[in-house]
Amino acid sequence: MTADTSRALRMTRRFEDRRPRGRQVGHHRPAQGHRLPGGGEYLEIDRPRRLVFTFSMPQFSPNSDRITVEIAPDGDGCLLTFTQEGADIAEELRQLPPGAKVGSEQGWAEMFGRLAAALA
Repeated sequence: MTADTSRALRMTRRFEDRRPRGRQVGHHRPAQGHRLPGGGEYLEIDRPRRLVFTFSMPQFSPNSDRITVEIAPDGDGCLLTFTQEGADIAEELRQLPPGAKVGSEQGWAEMFGRLAAALA
């Protein structure tokens, strides 16, 4: 995946209580635009293999999605599996024409691009 830098978001504020039932809140700001608050709750933390949390952006929907990140050894590196589940993402995907990308995918692609750069 590659990030669309023309739509780049930057984190302007972040709070995390990294334990099960702990909250996470962040404010993102698009390159041009207003602050976008988002957050959720950590449901499962099994370092370094699995992280499960809810995520919502209340300005778009009152619902939360469930995010699961699984990391497995793979040769000299690892394989990261990312799953996003919820009513909103399911509806977003259902409405897409074949081959189109959803806004959620673009945001996560940017986040994974920054993660890859930080780990390089």
